[in-house]
Amino acid sequence: MRIARETLLRAGELAKKDGKFKVTVEHIKSALAESQFAKTKNMVEQLSSKERKIISLIPENGIFYPEFYELYRKVYPSGVRDRMLRYYLERLARYGLISMERRGVGGSYFIRLNVPRKILNSF
Repeated sequence: MRIARETLLRAGELAKKDGKFKVTVEHIKSALAESQFAKTKNMVEQLSSKERKIISLIPENGIFYPEFYELYRKVYPSGVRDRMLRYYLERLARYGLISMERRGVGGSYFIRLNVPRKILNSF
């Protein structure tokens, strides 16, 4: 319901910018492209700076946890240690922003983004 309301509001704003008095299908399609990720944008805005740094390092095609930890330590040498990094990743997974799937030998996790990169790059 929230997405529908926001989509109509944005479509109205787009129509007004175009100097139109009626909302067209094109206005709604444009607004919907933005509105469908409104909740996710709001969630990303409320992440801590550490969580934003962590999620920004996850590649689009995913990464296994041991390699991700090495990447994180290379980029942020004075950042959080292993256990805290896993804690933040678990939080991001609970929010639905990433998924962590146990794969491979030794119980390593495969980490994948659940949101488009363009949403993360807008912050």
